[in-house]
Amino acid sequence: MVAGALAFQEPYRTEGVSTESASPSAMQSERQEEGRLAFGQLVRLMRRRLRLSIEELADAADVEVGEVLRVEDDLRFHPDPRLVFQFARVFGLPQQGLMEVAGLIVGRDERLARAAVRFAARSEAPQRLSPQEADALDAFIAVLADGGAKS
Repeated sequence: MVAGALAFQEPYRTEGVSTESASPSAMQSERQEEGRLAFGQLVRLMRRRLRLSIEELADAADVEVGEVLRVEDDLRFHPDPRLVFQFARVFGLPQQGLMEVAGLIVGRDERLARAAVRFAARSEAPQRLSPQEADALDAFIAVLADGGAKS
């Protein structure tokens, strides 16, 4: 292991951070971002539960493959209502709740918002790195530790 790599494993800490001074729009934006993360994880896990490839889900939902990829992997992607409705249909989930989680309607259900955050935090199962991933990570950390000085 590269020296100093453990420093990158320090968890992000929020102790002492108050949301009391945050504006309502900032809090809503944060909630929507958390919801989109949960929505992407939900789509990924439902797809895997149904044993569908990304392409098979796109076909079943009558959406583009790129849309599925963006929902699962791009936190900045804002799904449109049609996409959310199609996923709700394929997965047999309630459209209203899925629209709220996806950030398309303003949510008033605090319980759903908290559950979405917990789900997103718990849904990424820890997995061992493949030898190739470990080598790539070590090489990248070496460059980070070196400050990128050698170009």
